[in-house]
Amino acid sequence: MRNSAQAIIAVKSFAAAQVPPHRRLAYWDEVAATTYTPVVTQSWDPPTFAPELRRAHLGPLRIAEVVSSAGSLLHTEQHVQRTAERVLFLQLQAAGESVHEQAGRE
Repeated sequence: MRNSAQAIIAVKSFAAAQVPPHRRLAYWDEVAATTYTPVVTQSWDPPTFAPELRRAHLGPLRIAEVVSSAGSLLHTEQHVQRTAERVLFLQLQAAGESVHEQAGRE
């Protein structure tokens, strides 16, 4: 059963550590845009910023696992205008902390 599920669901992996440090933020923004929606990433410690992402599509759902150090993601009005489809983003956090803010509300 496991082998047949793996054949149906293709998992792609991305690791910013494979990219030169000066390109990592831009690389991560590109990965995020193709996985979720356009964003701008701000790392709290750029020299050590090396997030990883694994993603898969399950029918119309996009499923991803992210491992990252501290930082901020900004999804601006300009990003919203560039997003062609309506997106519901559901985050299940396994470790660490996050703060979400939209329209000045946490």
